[in-house]
Amino acid sequence: EALAWMTAERVGIVNISLAGPPNAIVGRMVALHLASAGEIVAAAGNGGPFSQLIYPAAYPGVIGVTAVDAEGRVWALASTGSHVDRSAPGVDVTVATLSGHAVLSGTSYAAPVVAARMVIEEAAPAATLATVR
Repeated sequence: EALAWMTAERVGIVNISLAGPPNAIVGRMVALHLASAGEIVAAAGNGGPFSQLIYPAAYPGVIGVTAVDAEGRVWALASTGSHVDRSAPGVDVTVATLSGHAVLSGTSYAAPVVAARMVIEEAAPAATLATVR
């Protein structure tokens, strides 16, 4: 329902920080969003380098994101493969929680970094990653 709403509202760039097996409903909604000139950024999954394709990152047209550490090394538990298009910091990142904050790792933390950069670039094409930091 959320993706259908965002498509109807013409939200251009959508981040999906979840990963799993193919799902017919999610696949259909992803296709509809992409067909409406929207873009989708999705976490590539935390199954390690030998995991199978993870969805929605593996759907055609979706920008799959894996996690790297501060030195740019791929996180040991990050999924890799043909469904990965970009990487972003996602290792030992501080995130907000209901009780304050926590330091966590995962591709779900890397995907919004890519989505945010895309939004910044769309608003000001000359922006760089240094601007996001």
